[in-house]
Amino acid sequence: MNYFAYGSNMNLDQMRYRCPGAKKIGNGHLNSYEICFPRKSSSRQGKGVASICEKASSYVEGVVFELTSADWNSLDRYEDVPDSYTRKLVIVSMNDGKEIEAETYTAIPMEGYPFKPSKPYMDLIIHGAEENGLSRDYIEKLKNIEFE
Repeated sequence: MNYFAYGSNMNLDQMRYRCPGAKKIGNGHLNSYEICFPRKSSSRQGKGVASICEKASSYVEGVVFELTSADWNSLDRYEDVPDSYTRKLVIVSMNDGKEIEAETYTAIPMEGYPFKPSKPYMDLIIHGAEENGLSRDYIEKLKNIEFE
């Protein structure tokens, strides 16, 4: 099954560590979504962590990976499924024009949402976007997200 990464899991070193069997398929985007920060993380300085939220006339860019069963089990543990995140089936518009099915993670919002992410967390997301060649416009959008 394919996995659409839009947050820190776009970072290739992090994905190699978490999912050694993962193979990058390519870059794509989800229409009618935006990146949002509806949860606080206990492992990221208690700051906001990424999810996707529905929003008309917006989009989220990311990276599609093919994962093994062991990789999915590992990611489910890292994403604290089902207590913090759940999986969602999405249709990703790939940069080559094709559409593919993939699963992604969406956060279960916490009271007080939204939360600002930490600078190191945003740096990790931006580095993943840059190393995977996401669009300049989208990288600038990420760089303009307020952090603490």
